[in-house]
Amino acid sequence: MTVDERFEHLIASRDDEFESQRKVYFADRESVAYLAERVDDPDPVTAFVARELHVWATGNSPEIGDLDGFLVSGVSERKQELERTAAGWQPARELSRYLALRNNRQLNDYLLLRLLMTPKSSPTWMYGGALSYFANHPVGEPAVWIRKALEFKDDAVFDHLANLSLRLTDKPATLRALSLERARCARLKQPFPPQLEALRKELLGRH
Repeated sequence: MTVDERFEHLIASRDDEFESQRKVYFADRESVAYLAERVDDPDPVTAFVARELHVWATGNSPEIGDLDGFLVSGVSERKQELERTAAGWQPARELSRYLALRNNRQLNDYLLLRLLMTPKSSPTWMYGGALSYFANHPVGEPAVWIRKALEFKDDAVFDHLANLSLRLTDKPATLRALSLERARCARLKQPFPPQLEALRKELLGRH
């Protein structure tokens, strides 16, 4: 398999297959070096995945380990305390709080990568925490956020993006992302959510 084929195979994988392939991929220097060549890919989601995998593989972000630790055990640190309150313990809220306290772009992007590449093995509260956080903070990669929502296929999520999170992002970047994802859906003969189409038309009118 060529280095390009190994990369394409990796980014097409999901969940357990992705994790097993990723470990093999990261162990190969040529493959890791190739990631840097794909950070300018015409598809913004492919470029994002290549960039974030390169950061992960080269150990250039200690925040990744911190977030992994939080997702495994840190999210439960306040469980006993919060279960005695009226609001109770909600892991999605704890994740949103964790992200807000740090306000770190690398953390946000790594979480997006995890949600995109491990959709079934990531607990639902992880996505809920991301939705809650990005309701109040701009997502740095609107194309990735939209692609993830399209794969999740939930009207409530489409409403959230159209009415909340995508209204906080850079408008030209969001319009480009919406137009690219709309065109991709057309190529794949998949419906494009009316909520996102309405936002795209609104942004076109403002552009």
